[in-house]
Amino acid sequence: MKKEKVHEADYLSGANPDETDLFVAALSGASGSEMKAHLGRMIVDGGLWTLAIDLALYDDPRVAFRSAWALEWAYENDRKAFLPHAGQFLGSFVHSASPSVHRHYAKIIYDMLLRDVLTPSPAQAVMIAERSFDLLIDPAVKPAVKVWCMDMLFWLGRMPSAESLGLSWIKEQLHETLRLIMQNAPSKGIATRARKVLVRM
Repeated sequence: MKKEKVHEADYLSGANPDETDLFVAALSGASGSEMKAHLGRMIVDGGLWTLAIDLALYDDPRVAFRSAWALEWAYENDRKAFLPHAGQFLGSFVHSASPSVHRHYAKIIYDMLLRDVLTPSPAQAVMIAERSFDLLIDPAVKPAVKVWCMDMLFWLGRMPSAESLGLSWIKEQLHETLRLIMQNAPSKGIATRARKVLVRM
């Protein structure tokens, strides 16, 4: 899927210029766990959710990664404030081409599903599932991302409303995909994880 590009004019519109400049400057020099908390706190305190999600699609991979990195902290520390931005966030997950962004986003989405913070609509469930399957079978995708995708798909396939909403295909396709992964996995770790999820199904 082609990456959606976000340019300066896009993210400056709709955000306080001073907050934007400070946040982007902080992203450009960020490193270490303390900086992750600092950036996350900027998102929470400044209400910079929309800006941070936009910047996770930014052309500069360092800015994109650090924005997703900070969003993970912000989400974990204020899930209630994050929820109104969940639709934009899910769209960002689908359009991102960054492996580093995928890792943090997939972790957040799975946590939302597991905690019942978000009950996806049928359209959202299909969007998450299709992107997760794409990442799961892509040999270039990192193992950590594949693990989160397996977990997301497992949860989506088990939703009580899955069958009535016409989403039973997710469980069926996951079953087949996991069997293929077990046969052709590039590492024992991924094959073992696939086997564990398959047993749970």
